[in-house]
Amino acid sequence: FSVTIVAGQDSSRGLFVTDEEEPEGGTTLLNASAPILYIAPSSIPDTSMSVQVLGSAWEVMWWKKGEIGNRAPRVQNLDTKQAEAQDAETGVAKGTEDLRKQVSIASLRAALSSSWCPVSGVRITSRLPELVIFLREPKEEFLIDKQPKMPDLEIAAFVKNAPLEATFNYFWKMTVKWTDPFGKGWEAPQPFVYANTSQIPTDIWKVQWNDTFVGGDEIRLEARVTTGGGSYEAKPLVNTSKILGENPTKEEAIAGLNDHERAVMYIESRYRQFATVDQHPNKKNYPLVNINYNANGSPRSVDRGIKQINSQHEKGGRFNLTHVWNWRENKALGKEILEAANASAERLPGRVRENKKEYKAEAYRGCPDFPTDSVQYLWKETFKRYNGGNKYDYWEWKPEAPNDSASSGHWQRIDYPEKLPDGRDNPAFKSSKYADDVWSLVQNKPHDW
Repeated sequence: FSVTIVAGQDSSRGLFVTDEEEPEGGTTLLNASAPILYIAPSSIPDTSMSVQVLGSAWEVMWWKKGEIGNRAPRVQNLDTKQAEAQDAETGVAKGTEDLRKQVSIASLRAALSSSWCPVSGVRITSRLPELVIFLREPKEEFLIDKQPKMPDLEIAAFVKNAPLEATFNYFWKMTVKWTDPFGKGWEAPQPFVYANTSQIPTDIWKVQWNDTFVGGDEIRLEARVTTGGGSYEAKPLVNTSKILGENPTKEEAIAGLNDHERAVMYIESRYRQFATVDQHPNKKNYPLVNINYNANGSPRSVDRGIKQINSQHEKGGRFNLTHVWNWRENKALGKEILEAANASAERLPGRVRENKKEYKAEAYRGCPDFPTDSVQYLWKETFKRYNGGNKYDYWEWKPEAPNDSASSGHWQRIDYPEKLPDGRDNPAFKSSKYADDVWSLVQNKPHDW
């Protein structure tokens, strides 16, 4: 870039103190690679001196004789942020030519720190580069859309006071996290990073999500640039935006489901991966959660997403970050869990025949499979296991002759008490009731089915 100094309308050149080759004439153009001091010539008293800086990497100060007192010179800085060129003007006071010719950088520094200023002039010194980052399209919320697809997110960087003809190496990092109402923190295993080399003092990072689905309200954007032998970090952007989610349509949510699978999704979430209203513990557009509590009010477990998958499935990583933010993956895992519950339910009669339950006889070898002419036996057992696991059964075999292993009998719903002896809710009762509710939906579909 260049510095132009115009001292009056005559040809007086004034005095330059600089490592640059001194220019000729009163209208001066320098390639400012070094600090510049210009002291006004005595031939232009009572006129004006203007300074124009083409570029943004230098700081311009000017002063007038006698305006110091017991402090540093009263100066103003050219603000070149908004435009390439700015003009600054000041009056130039008289001074003796001999005095000006005696000024050096060292003596000027001493003069400017003294109690008075013997000369008028302009000083131009370099400013350090400064890196600024910002979202190209600022929003309070970015949404994972209903496909689902992560949002387009672009972050821009600008190097203020950038050196000319330099190389700029940009390094970006972003972390995204959500702490759910259960206190569990969800974030990508590794931060999102990007590096780029450019010959211009600007850079744009279009975030590549690398097939990761993640959202939250704890977002930190960082950037660093190396240029001209220095390294400069931007002030981080912290929690200026959120990444939340958009629900699928009902048609998208139920695609490929049979009535039994659909009934589970309906009763669990009404086909929603994300909350649609602020209602504790949920907040709009955040993943839908339901907290299960102990009798003393402490949280025991949590269900999440369109199939409300319980936190027990986090063991071994079966349920992970993707299932929190991607409704299709949550749906697919819920389908797997329901299929496993169905297979477990089908094995119940065989377990009775093999005495793998606590019955009075060694085994009831006369126990038949569930009746094929009434699917409620299999599906009620399935729904109970989807909700409450395999610890409790929905049905029990009631032999006519309890002490006869070959006795005939019938399947009977187990009548669990609503409360345990210590007053806590009985999970076996609750999961049986859940099975009844889902089965009722299959038989009597609601208007918003």
